[in-house]
Parts: sequence; C-alpha cells; structure tokens
Amino acid sequence: MKTLFITSFHSFISKNILNTDVLKSLRGAQDLRVVIFVQKNKKEFFERHYGSGNVIVEGVDTSPIVDSRANTFFSRLLFLMIDSHYLWYKRVERRDARPSPLSWLKYHVFSGLVRVLSGSRALNRAARFLAYRLTPKDILAAHFERYAPALVFSTDVFDPFDVQFLKEAKHRGVATLGMVRSWDNCYSKGLMPVLPDRLLVNNEIIREEAVTLHDYPSERVEVVGLPQFDAFVNEERASREAFFKTIGVDPTKRLVLFAPAGAILSDTDWQICEILEKAREEGKLKQPVHFFVRNHPGHPADLSRFKRNLHFTIQDPGHVFDENRKNAELDPDDQRFLADLLYHSDVVLFIATTLGLDASVYDKPQIMLDFDGYEKKEYVKSVARYHDEDHMKKYIATGGVRLVRDKDELIAAIGDYLDDPRRDRAGRERVVREQLYKIDGKSAERVASHVKASLR
Repeated sequence: MKTLFITSFHSFISKNILNTDVLKSLRGAQDLRVVIFVQKNKKEFFERHYGSGNVIVEGVDTSPIVDSRANTFFSRLLFLMIDSHYLWYKRVERRDARPSPLSWLKYHVFSGLVRVLSGSRALNRAARFLAYRLTPKDILAAHFERYAPALVFSTDVFDPFDVQFLKEAKHRGVATLGMVRSWDNCYSKGLMPVLPDRLLVNNEIIREEAVTLHDYPSERVEVVGLPQFDAFVNEERASREAFFKTIGVDPTKRLVLFAPAGAILSDTDWQICEILEKAREEGKLKQPVHFFVRNHPGHPADLSRFKRNLHFTIQDPGHVFDENRKNAELDPDDQRFLADLLYHSDVVLFIATTLGLDASVYDKPQIMLDFDGYEKKEYVKSVARYHDEDHMKKYIATGGVRLVRDKDELIAAIGDYLDDPRRDRAGRERVVREQLYKIDGKSAERVASHVKASLR
C-alpha cells in the first residue's frame, strides 16, 4: 500500500480540494492510504468531514515551524526577491504604522534590496539553496517515519507549513507534487521556497508567472483549472423559490450580492451598505431589490455602524476556530449555499476578492468598488490600491468587471445591469477563458489524475 500526504493548512484548501471530487477519487483508490495534515486545533473538524475509509487526518503542532528563527529569516528574505505592487504597499503600510526616521530608513533599505535581489535566477537559486541547507528539516520526521509516504501533495506551495513538508520530502527523496493555491500567490507570497517535482496551476496566466517569476521549468507545469467550481456546473441548483425561502426573501425581488473588503482591508464597508440602502430608499433603483452581504470567512467587515433592516441579509460563513476568524473553514454545505447564492444573484459587488471568479461561472454582472464610501482617502490607504495589484490589473483588463469610483457610478452600474444583464458579457467570457481555464466540471478529475500519475 502506498501512502499519500496531502497538506491543508490554509483555510481555503478544504474549499478548493477536499470538498471536491479530488478527495472522492483518491478515497476510492485501491492500495492507497491518504493522510491529510492540518493544524492541531482543526483535527476534529477534518475528521468529521473527511476522515473515513482510507483517509486519515493528522493534527500538526505548527509552533516549531513558526518559532524557528532560521525559517523566519529566510521567509523575510524570499519576500524581498519578488517585486510586486502588493509587496510594495505592504512595505508602505509598515512604514506608516509607526512613523519615525527608523521606519523610513527601513522602508528605503528594503525597497533597495528588492531592486537588487529580484529578477535574478542566480540569486533565486542561491537563496533557495541556503534556505534549504540552513533551516530545520527534522520537525516532521516522526510523520515521515511513521507513514513512509510515496508522495507529498502540497496544496499551497507558498504556505510556510507546506514548505516544511516539501523540505522534509526533498531531504528524504520523497516525490512531491505542488499546487499554487490562488491567482495572486505568485506575486504576493515572495519567492517560491521549494520547487516541487511537478506543479499544478489553475490557468495559463499562473503558469507563465511560475516560470518567469519563480524559475519553475515550464515542461513540469500542468494546467488543471479550479476544482472548486466543478460542483457549480455538475450539481443541480436549488430553485429560486426554494433558495429565497431559505434566506427569507421575496423571490420577486432582484438579489444584489455584496462582498465587503473586510475589517483588515477597509473600515468603510459599512458606508457602502448605507449608500446602497439610501439608493433603495430614495427610489434610485427602479426595481425592487434585496441586498445580501456575504462577509469573507477569514476577515468579516465591521458593520456595527450600519443600521440593519429587512432589506439586508448579512452572512458570516464558515466554521470558526479562533476569535478573529482567521482560520475559518468552509464545509460542503457552505459551498453549496454559495453556489446557489451566486446562481440566483442578479448583480455581484465586491472589493479585493476572488468572488468575481466565482460569479463568472454563472455569467453574473459584476462591479468592483474602487472608492471608500463617503471618504476621500489617500491612495496608500484607499481600497483603490488593491485593484492595482498585478493579478487584479490583468482581471480588470478583460472588461468583465466594471470599476466604479464613486457612489453615483455604483448606483448607475447596478441599474444598468439590472436592466440588461447581457452588458459586458464578452468581457466575462474572456475572464472564463483566461482565469478559469475550462468550466467543464472536470478540474478535480485532472488534479486527481496528476496525483495518481505522480504516485506511479
């Protein structure tokens, strides 16, 4: 019997991989034992939802990985080896958090280091070599010795806990298969610390980024699509009447879905809700609407200053493991609800989120909010800075999303799309081609196929 290790340390891996047919396919494989590794405090949740048959869940004490000074040093070094808009404004945020001559000096020193260190294949190789040689590789030894895996499937090659598994596998000569978790990771997570034997990516754009930014060999990259969207097309969706009954809303109303930025990204989400409510109240939207506010599972918006009413439904999805919701997980029921919600939404509004990709599966008109409610913030504190991130600029360039820069543009755009949802359809079709690869319901099948091939 062969043993497969699967990592699940980011809260979206359950959504992207474990809730899909990837795990179902592997669970049915003969002569295969699957061991899913999660943070220790999540073990019971994962056992309840995924641990059965040939699937075992192991909880990992991640503190030795976090507490390692060598790991911390090289993690910070690798962040200086990618030059991106996201990493630039994170340096600005650190500079401005505690203004002082020292913080300004650090900002300029680190910015200078980025210009020197980024873009060099030789320096990339040297940094990876030193990081591998000078950081601990025995933290996970007990798990490798107990199970003797034939393959480590790292579902998030930039995650520090995944990196530890990849280092241990390389140290022991165990085959590795990696995956880039999300569309922004090649720009936002620093240099890829360990190059797995083969790499799975969602689309051709990420393949190009992995090759050009991280020196990954093109011939070892496989494009598979996004498994989490298979169910969107393979499952039958709830009827409009049944779904609206679930959320307690009149099905004759138009449904506008709003995904706030969340408290860690913006403090004006409540103002957007107020703008929407005033537009409804003043009759600026010609059709009767209901607003569904779906918070990010990991960082919900602070809407305490918004006066809630019957025209708004506010949802905090996911299962919470700590007070700040940072490690919230989505189970299969959460994903089915999201698919139904998107399917029945008439317009989707968002700030700095992947929800636009989800909405594109169902060809839903989408609006990106590029302003801060009633406030006029400087650029480095405005939500506008998020939409200049490298991956977001590529997304906006498709024409599949309408960027609005004030409340009047927002209300006008909602009205336009409610009147004619076919507007900008060509752009949304381009989003599907470029970002989603294929909406054929077979992405999980492709992932599972590559896992099995790597095992062979």
